[in-house]
Amino acid sequence: MYKLQVYDAMTHEMLREKTFETAEPALSLIDYVEKGHECYLFDQELRLNKAEYITHYSHHEGDTEVYTVVLQLEAVEAREPVMI
Repeated sequence: MYKLQVYDAMTHEMLREKTFETAEPALSLIDYVEKGHECYLFDQELRLNKAEYITHYSHHEGDTEVYTVVLQLEAVEAREPVMI
């Protein structure tokens, strides 16, 4: 199994955690953000944030390979209401 964890660089809060059967989804996200592509996330209070890649690393938890991605978040001012 493979696990992807996404952390906020400032607060060290885990923003997302997802488990996959293959490494491909986690590695694709890491490749995408590492290349500087724009990425946006909602935080726990459903505020929209622009996410900038800081670093990533991996480690094992038992039989699971864990990929951790650290992102710097910046609040995005919505010009129009966001429909959820």
